[in-house]
Amino acid sequence: MKILLVDDCANTRRGLLRLLEDNGHEVVTANNKDGGLGFLKFWHPELIIIGLWKNAISDSLELIKNSKHGHLQAKFWLLWSDADWKIISLAKESGAERIISKADLIQAFRDELIIK
Repeated sequence: MKILLVDDCANTRRGLLRLLEDNGHEVVTANNKDGGLGFLKFWHPELIIIGLWKNAISDSLELIKNSKHGHLQAKFWLLWSDADWKIISLAKESGAERIISKADLIQAFRDELIIK
């Protein structure tokens, strides 16, 4: 599966990149909204995983909205570590299909992305 991973934490990007590539996925990473949108101009992933940035929640949601308005048929997963229900609700309204806490991330990947 082609996956775009957008997260501002370098450790999160590196760890998830390795996990996903080790399980046969083609992954590109970006560290912010602009980098993610840049990739979407020429690369068409099936899944976009976006970290919810504490200091830039609107950027995370804008990336989903902008991507949805384009030609993409990608699924969107949003990763969060300490979001409240209002933010989670906004993410759903923006088009996020799955909203996953970083604590539950490995189980979600095991269930849906990792080849058994």
